[in-house]
Amino acid sequence: MEDTQLRYPERVVRLVLIMALALYWCVDVGGKDTKESPTPLEKKADKQRDPEHWVFNKLVRSCLSWFQRGLRKLLRCAEMGNPLPKFGLSIFAAFKSPG
Repeated sequence: MEDTQLRYPERVVRLVLIMALALYWCVDVGGKDTKESPTPLEKKADKQRDPEHWVFNKLVRSCLSWFQRGLRKLLRCAEMGNPLPKFGLSIFAAFKSPG
């Protein structure tokens, strides 16, 4: 720690936590956006069953990651003054106890 010249190492932990939550939020929003409003190419890929078809290769090359797609959607909402998509830790829903 001395070599990094950090004065408050406990702040690094908070920063990493915030960055992890932001990453999760972007990926979650991007994944939901992919399901809710697929691109025309994604719609074609859903109908095609042959993995060697040209549409699959093009989709792989042009496909945005869920992170990029989510980040772009969040930025668009913020720029236009629209409400941001809900931040939900749906991944933890499986771990909730019944009742």
